[in-house]
Amino acid sequence: MFRQFNFIWPLLLTASGFALSATVETNSGTLVVFGFSKNKIVVAADSRGKKDAGDYADDKCKIIALTNKFVFAANGMTGLWSEVAVPYRPIEMDANEEARHAFNSVRPRSDHFLRNVAVLWGDNVTRIFKQALKVAGPTALGDDPNLNGYFFGVAPDSGLVLYMENVYVRGKDVSFDSEPQAIVLTDMVQYALQGKTDLAKKETDRWKRQSAALPVNEDLDVLKVILWVQLTLDAHPDSNEIGGPIDSLTVTASRGVIWHKRKQECAAQDLRVQQLPAQ
Repeated sequence: MFRQFNFIWPLLLTASGFALSATVETNSGTLVVFGFSKNKIVVAADSRGKKDAGDYADDKCKIIALTNKFVFAANGMTGLWSEVAVPYRPIEMDANEEARHAFNSVRPRSDHFLRNVAVLWGDNVTRIFKQALKVAGPTALGDDPNLNGYFFGVAPDSGLVLYMENVYVRGKDVSFDSEPQAIVLTDMVQYALQGKTDLAKKETDRWKRQSAALPVNEDLDVLKVILWVQLTLDAHPDSNEIGGPIDSLTVTASRGVIWHKRKQECAAQDLRVQQLPAQ
């Protein structure tokens, strides 16, 4: 299980394809790197999504702004779509859309608001995964279709908060964290890096060496997380799991969401972002 943040390796999870005997498409495989403290949360991610039959696309929005104060990111089995026989309807799951739905379903500024959003998201995704297993059998979701969601932003006390919610698939069983992990934010920036594969782990030494040479300024933490993603992509140019443009942003309590790099496809989603007034 991937219940704990490990402050050594990058957040790198991949998931197997959605193996139905029907028309199926899946999105999986993600490289996400976090830097976080009491004052800021920075994140960078690649754009490649692994689909069925080993194909991939480089237009995935792995970081989305839920509002100008709250952000969602995910890795693992981030999406699936299947067309199964009548009387069943197509089974669909998009991690980003489920995050938007959960966010809009919880009363703003309620107690433990973002925690409750994370729990609802985990519950909804778990329900969809269970439906897929029921319809298509025990191999429907592949060998290891775990999904991790990260909800972060401005807390009611004007600080910052970061929750990690996980969905696990073990054979016929699907579960989620009824109590998502609240990541402890300290004064010093920590880099939350966790890996299932060795793709990003191999870049650790180079990341440390090149990070030490970066200019010391207010963008240092942003440059670091982008650098680690880029080094990993450069080292694995033929991967069908990671690649494409890098998106990145910072969240602070005073300024909210600040984008640094963003694909055009993802920028278009700003039209759907609710701009919340200052608290």
